Amino acid sequence: MARTTRWTDPADAVSIVAARMADLVRSLPGGGVEILGEWDALELATHVTQVFEFAAELAATGEAPLDDIFGLGDFTKGMVDQEPERDPQVLAERIEAAARRFAGNMSAAPPGGDIRWLGGIQLPLSALSGHLVSETLLHGVDLARVTARSWKVESAHALVAVRDFLFPLLQRLEPAFFLTDRGRAARASFELQARGAGAIRLDFGDGTVAVGPSTGEPVDCHISADPAALLQVVFGRMSQWRAVVGGRIVAWGRKPWLGPQLAAMMRTP
Repeated sequence: MARTTRWTDPADAVSIVAARMADLVRSLPGGGVEILGEWDALELATHVTQVFEFAAELAATGEAPLDDIFGLGDFTKGMVDQEPERDPQVLAERIEAAARRFAGNMSAAPPGGDIRWLGGIQLPLSALSGHLVSETLLHGVDLARVTARSWKVESAHALVAVRDFLFPLLQRLEPAFFLTDRGRAARASFELQARGAGAIRLDFGDGTVAVGPSTGEPVDCHISADPAALLQVVFGRMSQWRAVVGGRIVAWGRKPWLGPQLAAMMRTP
């Protein structure tokens, strides 16, 4: 009997978004349309391809090739610059092949283990799936801009990205990497809940922030967010006000006005 697809299962989510991304890449027109920083559509598709191949390798080795996370931008740009392939069909096939290798390597890996991610950060193995889903969903939004095709960020898949990657990353990442000047000046506490994905607590004060699991203790501001809206707001693909007006992000508590200020306290990790 065929296994039922579970949209919030990490393996199923990676399989589905990889197939969607490969299909989207095949539909891309020629390069020249700048859509993300200095990258055109085919350069961004190349980056996505490399992310899948990097994840497949990391699932097997458990060791990332970059020790300095502050150099991530230069590293990814250099990788794309060194890659000569720009044929959408070839890139799509490489994404599909890497997704299959990733699935096989994840199945063979000891369950419950950790990996040494970028910058030497120790993350659970499951974060690899969350990262792949996150990158695919977000760059699908970017690539869809240059095609006539729609790209919906499904909340069930975004839940995997937030639960398995974003929340664990924020709890292990050095605050200097994502804290803004406004965040360093803040003194406030938040509970940030992604619906269905659990919650984390953020305590700002003394020029830093402590991030950990929600304890249920009182905070200044509670935020409840649809995972798809949260993912896109955090990574700059959606205005937080659009999410607020649509009820996809809601704040309450003794200082609910702090809710819209949280985004300004942190930059994209």
